[in-house]
Amino acid sequence: MAENTAPQLFTVTVDGVQVQVPPGTMILNAFRQVGGEIVPPAMCYYSSLKGSGGKCRACLVKVTAGSAKD
Repeated sequence: MAENTAPQLFTVTVDGVQVQVPPGTMILNAFRQVGGEIVPPAMCYYSSLKGSGGKCRACLVKVTAGSAKD
């Protein structure tokens, strides 16, 4: 019997746009795949702020649903 080796994907929805991503994908990276105006603002990609560890909080999102462990 062959095993199903396809990775499990999760559906993330932001402002009505859905993206399927593998476990461990950051929301910011998921929506960079979509592009356009749906990408939340982020400062961590600017060279002077690299390594800030996300302390600016510019890319915060509100999670309205998640797994039971969340």
